[in-house]
Amino acid sequence: MALFTKTCPMWLMCAFALFQISSPVVTIYSTLSDENLVFALILSEAHAILVDSKSFERLIPLIKQIPSLKNVFCWVENQDSSKPNLPEDLQLEVVYVNIKMFTETPPPEDVQKIEPLHPGPNDLALIMYTSGTTGPPKGVMITHDNIISTIGITWPEREFWKGKVYLAYLPQAHILELIAESVMSLHGGSLGFGHPFTLFDNSPMIIPGTHGDAVALRPTFFATVPLLCDRIKKAALEKIEKSSEIKKIIFETAYNIKLNYLRAGLETPYLDKKIFKVFKDVLGGSASHAFIGGASLNRETEDFFSACFGRFKLAFGLTETCCAGALSNFDYWRTGNCGPITKCVELKLIPWEEGNYNPSDKNPRGEICISGKPVSSGYYKNQEETDKAFIKDEKTGKIWFRTGDIGEILPDGTLRIVDRRKDIIKLKHGEYLSLVRVEQIIIQLKLVDMVCVMPNADCDYLVALIVPNREFCKEFFSKLDKKYHKMHIEDLLKDENATSKLRDEIAKNLQEMKCLDKYETPKKFFILSDLWTAESGILTPSAKLRRPIIAEKYKHLIKPNQDTPI
Repeated sequence: MALFTKTCPMWLMCAFALFQISSPVVTIYSTLSDENLVFALILSEAHAILVDSKSFERLIPLIKQIPSLKNVFCWVENQDSSKPNLPEDLQLEVVYVNIKMFTETPPPEDVQKIEPLHPGPNDLALIMYTSGTTGPPKGVMITHDNIISTIGITWPEREFWKGKVYLAYLPQAHILELIAESVMSLHGGSLGFGHPFTLFDNSPMIIPGTHGDAVALRPTFFATVPLLCDRIKKAALEKIEKSSEIKKIIFETAYNIKLNYLRAGLETPYLDKKIFKVFKDVLGGSASHAFIGGASLNRETEDFFSACFGRFKLAFGLTETCCAGALSNFDYWRTGNCGPITKCVELKLIPWEEGNYNPSDKNPRGEICISGKPVSSGYYKNQEETDKAFIKDEKTGKIWFRTGDIGEILPDGTLRIVDRRKDIIKLKHGEYLSLVRVEQIIIQLKLVDMVCVMPNADCDYLVALIVPNREFCKEFFSKLDKKYHKMHIEDLLKDENATSKLRDEIAKNLQEMKCLDKYETPKKFFILSDLWTAESGILTPSAKLRRPIIAEKYKHLIKPNQDTPI
């Protein structure tokens, strides 16, 4: 059975129910294209699917292409919700379900007589489809043993999780979200369900004067991704910048003291109560712990969150390793550190000579490979890709998954992620550079909301495709010229004179930071009026850039001697 809904309680309830009868769960991102959605459902031969109203409307015109699909369970907020019109010739059984059916209505007698078909350790629990960044999505095969091996490492700390309240808003088709919700369910925590656009009081889908999900739920624990962290930090710093000089001095002093105390392993209860409480209130006031995963995080952003919001820690894992890899200890603070290797896996580094990474370095560096019980056996009905990524050691018989991430083992045995192998490029003049590192520096500029850095067609310099922060840009233009004050931001971003000044300002601010070498500094900046979202296909569900799609969409900008912005 396939699950194709927004993040909601029904998704998790359905997954757990299917686990109990040993029925594999097919997880599908709502951001997959129609072509990839049909591809995943046909390949997995799904007989039934759980949808919500929105995804059902999208699925209806595609159903005839999926011959195996016979049953649709549509999750609705209430039984009176409007139902889509179905073609008369559609041979399909549709059942509309809502939470009241499970909480207020006793189950039918025949359902009560069903005995669970307990799965074995090696039985397939999930076919978890990837986001299809570079081609058709791959279905990662995850067994019950894979899942138990990962969440089992939390058992010794089970008392820690009791009473915790978790805010679920990431896609449940993402392994990080599924494992987090499973851990909370295992240890008696509470789950509240939100949406990325309703998280905070100023979120775009929140009615002014009402509270967002975080304030309403007051979570004590949640998981997040770097893009959201960067946005929160930028908005918070802008408010500080607009405050009085004395308040700015007080904050900067308290912030530096807090960082020094964190590095020494000490607490600052007085500062937390008097200075940093206002930040924690944005997250509901109770959040004390959080994990950040899904992509690399700028170190300044990690410092900011650890000081202002609570104990934010990095986690490293992949769908193919069932989220296992490395996990920070909340009692051990070091920026940019993913923590020690999780107990359920082994990790080794293999050399990448071309990039000058070698396990024989003073701090061993190389491509990270992971082996152990949480590691998947491969991709569903895709032996070619399985053979590329899952390598068998003929001497030991162990299967090693090649992550594509470059890692460094620090003297204390913890792991630091250096980069993604595919994000390290070599310019024509011979210099190697990290596209992610350049992007992490540019994204700190308040005028920048998102950025993708790429080499030009001849690979002799970098270009930066920039989605500006509309709020800060409007303020910038208003101060620049009175004629811009009455113009709508969308019109400003399409005005050549305005965007030319914006490009110059971004280039100047970047130069003032003095963080990039000359060859790392983009030679050209292009201001985009587009919005980059997972729904538009530019971002993955975990908010990572889809470089191949961006390169194709904006290839007219990346050509040599092309100066015209859009």
